Amino acid sequence: MDWTNKHLPAPDCPALICLDKNTGKLLGVERSGISRRTHMCNWSSPAYGVIGGKPTVVFGGGDGWCYGLDAGFVKSREQPSRPRLAVPGAPPPDVPTLTELWRFDCNPPERHMKAGKPLKYGSPDGPNDVISTPVISNNRVYVATGQDPEQGDAPGAMNCIDPTRGAGDISQAGRVWTNGGIGRSISTAAVANGLVYIAETTGIVHCLDAGTGKEYWNHDTEGHIWGSTLLADGKLYFGNENGVLSVLAAGKQKQVIGTIDLKEAIFSTPVAANGVLFAGTGSNLYAIRK
Repeated sequence: MDWTNKHLPAPDCPALICLDKNTGKLLGVERSGISRRTHMCNWSSPAYGVIGGKPTVVFGGGDGWCYGLDAGFVKSREQPSRPRLAVPGAPPPDVPTLTELWRFDCNPPERHMKAGKPLKYGSPDGPNDVISTPVISNNRVYVATGQDPEQGDAPGAMNCIDPTRGAGDISQAGRVWTNGGIGRSISTAAVANGLVYIAETTGIVHCLDAGTGKEYWNHDTEGHIWGSTLLADGKLYFGNENGVLSVLAAGKQKQVIGTIDLKEAIFSTPVAANGVLFAGTGSNLYAIRK
């Protein structure tokens, strides 16, 4: 959207493109119409994985839907299904299409309708975007919904999708579970050992069962969370806007190991490498070794 939040300057601009990593040549674009339905802008990064034996790019759209695109697309001169408009950002019609395999509405029905009336984007209980990166694990996709934190706290949703259950719109067939008790989130989930760890923007971190969406525990950090949860060495690491880096034990039982006060807001996700935990604030980078 432009500054008015009402006008899409380039509705035919692709929301996702594929480039040759060695030359930068444009190899393909999505033509699923994501940009025309975008609420505000694109936020999410694409993920890659093999789902049901098929190489797949999974992308969370700015329209609140999650898309599975064929990562093994044929590089042929494919014409789009309808004439392309001559507007800024529209790709040449002879650029190959990233074939859509499936799509999933990440907003549950109660985010679209209330008391028989449609809910608009921007309303507290209305639909959200996909800001986080979808996580692929064991042929399933885990993805949360949210909005720009400046829009305030409101209900969101955490979804588990099984793309092997169909093609096209799999919002019903592919829904393994949806936990609507999760608030708006801009964080990417950590998924391992049958558990999902997801932080909501309000500062609450949830531990869910990966198979059912059941909550085992939650932890309130009392400060907004912009980054994501890091799972490493059997522990869960995450920072908040108050500058507190929390360390919890991974597992079904809640156990707070400790906190580290870095004095400044932590907006990024901690990174573990070579036995060192790296955590950044607005002006400092910390390397923490056991």
